[in-house]
Amino acid sequence: MYQINCNNLLFELHNDLSNGSYPISEIYNEIKDLKEKLYFKRGYKCVDIFDNNQLSLKTKGNITSLKSRDVFTFGIHFHEISIIENEEVIKKFFIIDKENFKYNKNRSFEVFLKLIKDKIIFNESSYCKILKPLNLHELLVTLMLSRCIPVINKKWSLDTLLIDNNFEWRKALVIQDDADYLNPQYFHNHPLSNYEMEEKIMYGEKLLSWNFKVSTSIAYNILTFLEKRYTGDVTDKNIEADNLYSEDKEMFERERLKSLVVNKFTVTMITYRRINGLNYSLAQFNNNKNVDKIVVIWNDPDLSKLPKKTEWNKSVAPVFFVKAAHNTLHNKFLPYDIIKTEAILILDDDQKLTRPLLTNLFDLWEYNRDVLVGYNRRLTGGKNNSEYISSDVKTFDLILTSLSFLNKKYLYYYTYSFSSKFKKEIDKLMNCEDIAMNYLVAMLSNKPNVALTIGNDLSSCDNCSASGLSTKSNHYKIRSKCVYELNNLFGVNPMIKNKFFVNTFDK
Repeated sequence: MYQINCNNLLFELHNDLSNGSYPISEIYNEIKDLKEKLYFKRGYKCVDIFDNNQLSLKTKGNITSLKSRDVFTFGIHFHEISIIENEEVIKKFFIIDKENFKYNKNRSFEVFLKLIKDKIIFNESSYCKILKPLNLHELLVTLMLSRCIPVINKKWSLDTLLIDNNFEWRKALVIQDDADYLNPQYFHNHPLSNYEMEEKIMYGEKLLSWNFKVSTSIAYNILTFLEKRYTGDVTDKNIEADNLYSEDKEMFERERLKSLVVNKFTVTMITYRRINGLNYSLAQFNNNKNVDKIVVIWNDPDLSKLPKKTEWNKSVAPVFFVKAAHNTLHNKFLPYDIIKTEAILILDDDQKLTRPLLTNLFDLWEYNRDVLVGYNRRLTGGKNNSEYISSDVKTFDLILTSLSFLNKKYLYYYTYSFSSKFKKEIDKLMNCEDIAMNYLVAMLSNKPNVALTIGNDLSSCDNCSASGLSTKSNHYKIRSKCVYELNNLFGVNPMIKNKFFVNTFDK
């Protein structure tokens, strides 16, 4: 677990949410769970969480409280939560019920008619120019949910609304200076293309979903906002890698102290009782100078069948065997403190690789650092865009993490900000962690994934048994269910389809 120095970070968070509904109490529970992950230190707590009927025993530190109220305006029920310091609202956010993410043309039309009649907005095409910034924040959310791009004056502040730093309001709105805002002919002279309008609408849906719907990401936003407010920065919360072999303890300690490495990548593999496949994989990177290290995550808690370290194939790149606390697919996405590169090659332990394949994949990722870059591609589509399609895929949106490059920043988001509820479902199914990562990347990047196709060059290694999760008869049924549940979780399918791929491969 990450150990944080509490000297500069000390605050209490009081929750006056007793009158709130289920979504609000869920946020409260997420905050309590998440603060243990983010601010754990042996024998000391950096952050304390209090119910409204509890008394603090601290005499120093920053005291912040959460206040909730239900708001019904513009035809939508909002759960509004304010972050209060010294009786002043310093931030606020909404919790939006999932029903509001289901676009209803008739409902939107009724809302528009009333807003236009009351001279609150002027509607033209896909634009909704706000004329009266009364209840501005609620109005913005209402218009975005109605698939109308809000047009506002840039002097109207949006700073009070709490959203993740990865998101930007300007990508979902049209923000104008006084001259443009007062010009009635502006959109006739400077029209957005249909593509640009659809981009803003889609981005707005993702912004609202991540920041005002998913409880884990909302809790993460609250705690990291307070951390930055009271320390001036937000530190990366790395996970301490536990050495599997006792003789590696000093090697791990030295690695933690090293600086970040550029122009190289880290290979991470998760394995469970597949000795032959892993042994085969370890020797595949000896001809690639771009490999910084290989991290093998030993997912089997039973160490009785663990080979001696000397029995593994030798590798030019150093190999770090990490002991997992328990068997879970989430371990492959943990931000271990020994990872020093931005680029991470997530790899199954039975993949057959070549030097040109790795070189081309890494080169391709360096020009597409915000998305998944890989070989095996799939599609979410079909009925309600909620099916998992694997055969005859000419258009794709998913990249399987059996062989893919990923930016390290997404490991932090997955570990701390991705839905804890859906992670429990992944543990139950022992499946779909890669689909979850694809959805996360799509939400935060708003870009399509990139595929490299190399014909018949890639296959499972010759001595590896086909015993993985994908060989089970109900595998695709489970994954379609996961796509459906993720669409419900976010209220949208964030995946962006792509029909182009790189087909260059040097023999």
